[in-house]
Amino acid sequence: MNTKTRKAKGKGFQNDLTGDVRLKFNLPDEDVVSNGMGQPGMDIQLSKRARQVFPFAIECKRQESLNIWEALKQAEYNAEKENLVPVVAFKRNYSNTYVALPWEFFLKLAAGEGL
Repeated sequence: MNTKTRKAKGKGFQNDLTGDVRLKFNLPDEDVVSNGMGQPGMDIQLSKRARQVFPFAIECKRQESLNIWEALKQAEYNAEKENLVPVVAFKRNYSNTYVALPWEFFLKLAAGEGL
């Protein structure tokens, strides 16, 4: 697969997740924006309003082979700058989408405590 095709798949994944966040939290398009491929910062840009209901710095990875530690490092770096919770959303061909996030935040979510 060439670079252009890989980037298009990644961008499509980013756009799908951006749409999911908008829909689930009833946010307008301008509050949740997919960042350009290769641009620094979070893959999904959030307005101040969006951050109040969705306080996550999302790093999107659509790859067959993922170095989870590098992806987490990237998510943590971007989250720290923005004071958000780091999350890696990842998927490969013919699979569901999964997320990796810090254990303590997962426990809070699972217990219904919110963030």
